[in-house]
Formats: sequence, C-alpha cells, structure tokens
Amino acid sequence: MSVINTYVIKFNDPDEQQIAALGTGFISGAWLSAEVDRPGATLTNKRIYVSGKIYNLGNRYSLSLTKQKKIFDLQDVDNIIYYTYRPLHLVLFGIAGLAAGLHILISGIGEYSPFFQFGAVGIVAGIVMLFIYFGEKKRLLLVKHTGGRLAFNTKWFPQDAQKIFIREFYKAQKELKNQVSD
Repeated sequence: MSVINTYVIKFNDPDEQQIAALGTGFISGAWLSAEVDRPGATLTNKRIYVSGKIYNLGNRYSLSLTKQKKIFDLQDVDNIIYYTYRPLHLVLFGIAGLAAGLHILISGIGEYSPFFQFGAVGIVAGIVMLFIYFGEKKRLLLVKHTGGRLAFNTKWFPQDAQKIFIREFYKAQKELKNQVSD
C-alpha cells in the first residue's frame, strides 16, 4: 500500500483524482492545519495543491521563503521548470572585498600602516562572501502561474519524484486542453 492511499484526501471537486505528489505538504493533512514546514504539492487532473514553506520569486528573481497554502487550476499554470538560484550579489561583494583588501595590503607594504587591518578584514570578508554564495546557491523547481512564480527546493524531493511530477503535469495539462477544445 502506498503512502498516498493511507490518507483521506479531500479535493475541491469530487471527480478530482490525484496523479502525482511531491513531498508531504498536502498529503499528510497539512492542508487543514498550517503547521507543516516541509514543502509539498499534489497534482490532480484539474489542479495543483501546494503547502508548506515555499519560495516566492520577485521581479528580479529575488527569493522570499514563506509558509503558505495555495491551489492553482491547471490552466492557470504556464509551466514547471528547473531554475538555479545564484545570489550573484554575494560574488560581487566577495570580489570587491578581496580586491579592496589586496589593494590596501599592497599599498601598505614596506611601512607599518594602520590600514593593514582593514586590508586583512577586506580579504576575510571577501572570502566569507564567496563561501556564503556556494551555500546559498539552490536548485529549485519553479512553478510559473498567472499570479507569479513560486518554487520548491529540490533537495527535499527525490529526483524520480520530480521528473514524474513534471511529466504528469504536462500530461494532465494537455488532457485538460483537449477536453476544453472538444
């Protein structure tokens, strides 16, 4: 017996059927209680149900992590793709810190300079920023819909489950478009 079949899932329409799921957000009954942090999504033949801590992407792909519950009709979802979030501002600050620190250190060589400590701090800050960049880099599963963009961190889901979810989403969306056009 699968985990999906052990829960009673109530969808918006009685003729909705679950096709695929990511995580435990909706399946574990978290839709009724807002206490779940782990993200999850359930794909039905008509909608996508989303709950848990999910990233919202701003206009310039800035990330904000919020706990939320949402329902999207399949026709309102444009696509689901992989997106790699790279906080390039950290790289720029890191390089600037390294460059400024090296410049201050090199200009102070040969004599004792009170700016020597500032140069060392700049180098250390630059290195720290570069390490933070590699820690903050994320591979996300991005859902583009009419109201914006939201994303799941892929580290919470097995790769196979992600591929199945994406494949089944496109199948369900195609079937829904065929039903509407008939």
